[in-house]
Amino acid sequence: MLKYKVVLVKPKYEGNIGAIARVMMNFGFTNMVIVSPLTEIGLEARKRAMHAYPVLEKAKYVDNIEEAISNADVVIGTTGVNSKSKRNILRSAISPRAMAYMSSLRKGTGAILFGTEDNGLTNEELNMCDFTVTIPTNPAYGVMNLSHAVGIVLYELYMANYMKKDLPITNEKMNGKVYRILIREIENLMEKIDYPINRRKKVLLHVRKILISSWPSEEDNEVLLGIIKRAEKMVDKSK
Repeated sequence: MLKYKVVLVKPKYEGNIGAIARVMMNFGFTNMVIVSPLTEIGLEARKRAMHAYPVLEKAKYVDNIEEAISNADVVIGTTGVNSKSKRNILRSAISPRAMAYMSSLRKGTGAILFGTEDNGLTNEELNMCDFTVTIPTNPAYGVMNLSHAVGIVLYELYMANYMKKDLPITNEKMNGKVYRILIREIENLMEKIDYPINRRKKVLLHVRKILISSWPSEEDNEVLLGIIKRAEKMVDKSK
């Protein structure tokens, strides 16, 4: 099972932060990272956290998302907007249950990003993620409180871990470092073969989606990386 940290990006209300600490403790998560909070975190947060105050006390504060996700093998963004359009890859999200099931099949570290209460994660922030998750809600009123959304996602992860004895666990480790090197090498290869510049960004999003949906193991990534590097050498020789 992947071990996740909860990353709160620019939270605005300390009460929500405290409530999130409490729900994290409910489901066995203790690693909270807060990116550039827009509020002081004091008495109100501690009151909401109740006996989960240690989660708040150990929370890590960082200035940017890059620092928050630097050691994660997989990065998941949450979004309240789930697009069915094939053009909007960033907003093409899966359910927390599907994400939790996939998480149960691998070992490693992960980061789940939750955006600001009013606007969520921006497209630029979602672009830093490997894929996105959305919570299916009543179309008549789909807006959720941030702490409630965190609770639902963590509950699904907790249940997947609780029931993992019934799942075909592979226990293969993910390696985010190798995976990201692979993405960079694919980008380099596209440049060397003069792939149309205006299509590269979208194609890379598709490649990332294909790779992460299969949750490649470290060995899988290294095999693909070897093929890509060999292709790059062949291109260099032909020039």
